[in-house]
Amino acid sequence: NKYYGRGLSIEGFRSALCQYLHNGIELRKDLFDPVLSKLQSLKAVLERQASYRFYSSSLLIIYDGKDTRSETYLERKAEMRLKPVDFSLADKLQDVGSTESVSFQPKTTDSHPSSVLLC
Repeated sequence: NKYYGRGLSIEGFRSALCQYLHNGIELRKDLFDPVLSKLQSLKAVLERQASYRFYSSSLLIIYDGKDTRSETYLERKAEMRLKPVDFSLADKLQDVGSTESVSFQPKTTDSHPSSVLLC
């Protein structure tokens, strides 16, 4: 539900992530660092972006919910994938033209505007 995520506070996001990372047997705490690391990397890429402005997007987070207590599973590193999806609300900056007419002004770190990430 795309509207559910829009109303989450920071604590609400943490709670939703914990709920998602529970595989029915245990909370997959081993995935916390990989998820946060990938979110931080994605944020850094979007903040450096000069050609595109992102107003919103969905994130697809995928992980194997297999029982982590099995011996073969313990030999593997915790894996997860995070993919941005649905870029219908992303524009090339050259297609937007002047940024003065948009509701949310891009952040500016130098003479080039960077993207705006609204969650």
